[in-house]
Amino acid sequence: MITNWPGPWKSIDDRRKKYIERELRWELSHVADHPLINRSFDVVAMRDQYEHAIIRFDAGDFGYVRLTWKQAPPHDERIGEEPELMRFLKAAGEGEATPFAFTVVQLARKLCEFRWHRHSCL
Repeated sequence: MITNWPGPWKSIDDRRKKYIERELRWELSHVADHPLINRSFDVVAMRDQYEHAIIRFDAGDFGYVRLTWKQAPPHDERIGEEPELMRFLKAAGEGEATPFAFTVVQLARKLCEFRWHRHSCL
């Protein structure tokens, strides 16, 4: 398990871990078919105080989540085992990839919401 997280990622104390996990479970509870809904996980690192988290599943693989802090599903990405996690963190740190990248469809939907105030367009 990683003990020295590359910046800006940091390990978190038990109090914050429980707080973030509780929020993530609450967000997941509003989406019955979300892929994380029935998975057991622990939050192991945060990029900032409240939004970007690395989670570790019971099987030992990792994922990334971006909490929404509202009744909406969190963005999530499966990362894989520790070697893939290290590549993910390195790429994000070098600007080659970001852990909060949107797919083209997600970006188009966001743009549509912004321009037409949530009128159906996609």
